[in-house]
Amino acid sequence: MSRTLWMKFAEDTGLPAWLSPEEQARLAAMFDAGNPGSEWTRAMKTLGLSASRQDQHLRWVNDAPYINWSALVETISAGNVQVVQGEAGGYGYEARKSLGAILKLVWLQWRLGIYLERTLRGETAPPDRQQEALVQSLALGLALVALTMRLPAHTPEQLAAWLIDPKALPGSGRAAIREIRSVQQRRTHLSWAWHEAFPPRDAEAPQSAPPHFWDEPQNFAATDISTTAETQSSWKGLPVGGGMVSGRAVLIERGTVLPETADPLILIFPQARPETVEWFGRAAAILYAEGGVLSHACTVAREQGVVCVTALGRGLVLAVRETESLWLRVDGQTGAVERL
Repeated sequence: MSRTLWMKFAEDTGLPAWLSPEEQARLAAMFDAGNPGSEWTRAMKTLGLSASRQDQHLRWVNDAPYINWSALVETISAGNVQVVQGEAGGYGYEARKSLGAILKLVWLQWRLGIYLERTLRGETAPPDRQQEALVQSLALGLALVALTMRLPAHTPEQLAAWLIDPKALPGSGRAAIREIRSVQQRRTHLSWAWHEAFPPRDAEAPQSAPPHFWDEPQNFAATDISTTAETQSSWKGLPVGGGMVSGRAVLIERGTVLPETADPLILIFPQARPETVEWFGRAAAILYAEGGVLSHACTVAREQGVVCVTALGRGLVLAVRETESLWLRVDGQTGAVERL
């Protein structure tokens, strides 16, 4: 019996931490596979794909949106790849090839290559209307998944390292990782459309939700980290780029005013939100408790050479809140953060 993997909605779109009921309805309408005019259906058609009406594409857990990752992978791979459950609720990919599916996959990859060539090489101007920008952002997101499937089997840490240094990969994988970087750079220029449709708000998610789950999010509970945050001396996240720096930690929340000091400042944010980019010029390093290496903020940090680490966990946020003066050493190449 096949199981369904649900993946948290792509954070690189820049959705707010939580959505109002009206915004939830707006997002659901975007992913209506039965509507030929929905952004999701049009994005799929752009790449020569068909949005299945049988599969539920979007669902909600603790007010957080999730994508049907199993159906998405099957569609993009023309049925050649399925998502399989790994250890401890993890997941992996398994090939199941047939001649007909392989021929369709070759055609889809050819169409994908043509689309990316026209879109990324400047032949297609960035759209200036919200719906058209959302359609292109979703189409590029689908292309991103297809490109990621060209890479060798990898962990999130390996993907982070490859994004920093594509030369660490063999020739074919190197080309794919460069395409991934180009796609994500283009998507950052379309984030304005997501902000218009779902205006950002200065608030953290009111409830926790798992990054992914199978079928149903059973027995999920946020880890209690309050008892260890104050004494924790090191954290490990995903490297985004830059070198090694040391400085005074400052947690950026609503109303935060940077201290008047000559000390180098390491700015810490609960999430890798797009609006955090505005703080880059005032920091020796940027740290995110939550967020992926392909998020808008991390993509910009990588482009600008900012020392940055993401996915460090909520314990770092609590440690800064509970310590009057915390100094940190940050390694943007390895993702290691140490208390000094």
